[in-house]
Amino acid sequence: MDDERVDAFLLHLGAERRLSPHTVEAYGHDLQMLGAFAAGRGRAPSALARGEVEAFVRQLMAEGRAPRSVARLVATVRAFYRYLVVSGHLAASPAVDVRAPRSIRTLPKFLTGEEVEALLAAPNVATPRGIRDRAMIELLYAECEHRIVAA
Repeated sequence: MDDERVDAFLLHLGAERRLSPHTVEAYGHDLQMLGAFAAGRGRAPSALARGEVEAFVRQLMAEGRAPRSVARLVATVRAFYRYLVVSGHLAASPAVDVRAPRSIRTLPKFLTGEEVEALLAAPNVATPRGIRDRAMIELLYAECEHRIVAA
């Protein structure tokens, strides 16, 4: 029963919302995971309650998935339930206010002094294109260095 609803939702994403085939495939994979979770509880995905959807999110985090991956899964689940409500299959979404975990922002990676030197030495300055490339690299590096010092 829910397989038909999932298929209809995926068709809606591809045909009406015109999402890319890769995105639709990712949504399908996410919904398979939701289906497996629901089956483990002896229920259909459309029959899950809010607490069970939250338990699904907690399980994903406990499995060690990255917060961004879990956030994408939560977005998929919320969109699926929203579709079920709009299409008249559910009265209310159990995921309407389920939130994804916050992503931890990592510090940007930076180049070592040796890597900067190698980058600056890479263009062949015997050619006009090499001179241009070296000038562009120096300009970008100087701008980045200026922003770091100014901060």
